[in-house]
Amino acid sequence: MGTVKTRPVANTRAGRALRLIRIRELAAQGLSITQIANDVGLGEQRLRIIVIRERIDVPADRVLRKSRRLSSPRILDRTCSEAEHVTADVRLIDLADLTAGQIREAVRRLRKARRALTRFVIQLRSAERHAKHGIREPAGPTGPTAASSV
Repeated sequence: MGTVKTRPVANTRAGRALRLIRIRELAAQGLSITQIANDVGLGEQRLRIIVIRERIDVPADRVLRKSRRLSSPRILDRTCSEAEHVTADVRLIDLADLTAGQIREAVRRLRKARRALTRFVIQLRSAERHAKHGIREPAGPTGPTAASSV
């Protein structure tokens, strides 16, 4: 839900009244504080003060308030930790206890996971090379997405 940033309104009574109308409209449309602030040209903290003072209901913030923001460092740490745990536990598996079907299914799933991890390691190495040379790389397929996991 992208919004187009509007020009900041003059800091007059009429301008502030127009900005309040716009803030109320955007809140009713389901935009968050961050999105509204970007649209009306205010900082988030300033907008929060106005929203509280004017008693403007921002339903999107009630929904988002308790959700965790995606954190790439946290997600990467968890991914590495899980991979380390998986590889540590494989020595505990007695292959004699498994059926041919279980082995076949495990091989299929592990190959799929290995391909995904290999692609990710290649992206990390590329980012490492770019960082080493001071080049900022744009977010790729592993960049910010909707909060579907973690």
